[in-house]
Amino acid sequence: MGVEFDYRVYRHATGQEAIIRAFMADVANSAYKSGHCYSGAIGTMGSRIDKWDDKEFGTEEEALEYLSNTHVKWAPATAVSYLHDGKKRWVVGGWCSS
Repeated sequence: MGVEFDYRVYRHATGQEAIIRAFMADVANSAYKSGHCYSGAIGTMGSRIDKWDDKEFGTEEEALEYLSNTHVKWAPATAVSYLHDGKKRWVVGGWCSS
């Protein structure tokens, strides 16, 4: 079995509850489109966000690099924050089985 890195960026959702709702919808959509078993997409992760890393990185790319270096396959999603134009944004996802 392989692994693929998949994530979603939340630029407009504010607060954990809004991000959780948006991520749950994205997971359901991914599972519907790609399946929930070994697709390499977030539909394989389930809708739980297990870890909130409020790091406030300077760029989205830095947040993604941190996420890709710290998340492990089979774990629920991780959320990592970054700042854009002075506003907090979040990337959510991780390594998905494929």
